Amino acid sequence: MEGKKDVSKMKLIPNIELIMLEHKRNGKPIRQNELAKELNVTVSAVSNWVNGSTMPEAKTLFKLAYLLDRTVDELYTVNWEDEE
Repeated sequence: MEGKKDVSKMKLIPNIELIMLEHKRNGKPIRQNELAKELNVTVSAVSNWVNGSTMPEAKTLFKLAYLLDRTVDELYTVNWEDEE
């Protein structure tokens, strides 16, 4: 597998908060409590996704992308840690 990066060096940076600010409902950004209600999760869970301490389950990730009119790929940015 020459040319492939070491996946243990992969870091996912959430773009969820920025996307939430850009996504408008009635002219206002969507709020964490609104997403939590629609996804049937706690506001704390959404907050953890936004700050990157946890990630949604796969099924919820697809629902989140749908609600925000984005692809799953757009919800996170891949950043590679420096390889020694």
